[in-house]
Amino acid sequence: MKSEQTGFAHAFLIIGLIVTLVGALGFIFWQNYIEKDSTRSTSNSNNTQPVDSSDPCEGQEGIAAGTNTFCSPQVGIKLQLPSIFLSKLNKTTNYEVFKGGLDPSTKISAGSSNIVYSAAITGNDDFTFTIANEPLRSGYAGVGHGLQETYYDVETGLLSNTKFPTRTYDSATDSYKTSGEFSIAATVPSFMADNVKVYRGTVGDAGTTIRTYFMVINENIVKIELRHVGYMGPTENDPSTVDSEQIFNELDAGVKDIEVLN
Repeated sequence: MKSEQTGFAHAFLIIGLIVTLVGALGFIFWQNYIEKDSTRSTSNSNNTQPVDSSDPCEGQEGIAAGTNTFCSPQVGIKLQLPSIFLSKLNKTTNYEVFKGGLDPSTKISAGSSNIVYSAAITGNDDFTFTIANEPLRSGYAGVGHGLQETYYDVETGLLSNTKFPTRTYDSATDSYKTSGEFSIAATVPSFMADNVKVYRGTVGDAGTTIRTYFMVINENIVKIELRHVGYMGPTENDPSTVDSEQIFNELDAGVKDIEVLN
């Protein structure tokens, strides 16, 4: 009988030791792993600022400081600019826009542009760079191509040159005769960038080069224009050190890689 009691005592002692050991190990695991992970998680949550994933410009409207990236949800685009405009683009005043038929004398005001950014560089070479957002409308779009006016048709989505009536002088009657009428001519060349059709209007005359990109984004007209007035004297006396062709090429590359912000 005494040996049986001794056996039970030993069994209870062993079970007690096992329970104590398991409890000790559980406490060590909790202290070294669970508690540390909890502390680490709390620490990280306190140090990490929330990121607004809905803002593609990361709080930088216009040109981000120290970069040549233009980004504006208001305008609806993000793109790389020519290096010459590093941190020079600023928001400027709006201008009047027009709508109407093909005859310029019938066009009427369509209000003002929505938002405009501009930069100007003066010297032997003058550059004016503009990014603008305008109300969507049919009419003269303020985009020159091949020394002609252009007309945008909201219904067809086409930006086209316009053909004017021919006006000739009759010396016999000392008067002018008009033949033909206002009409749509050839469509302005275009390409696709980020699933948006981009029209590329160009004008070159008397030392002035104008390149305008025209597109419709988020039910608004977006225009990107670079105007260059270069030295017009003898080539050998040209004091300019600016490679205007390179600047236009940089802009071409930036627009072709444009990111549309929806």
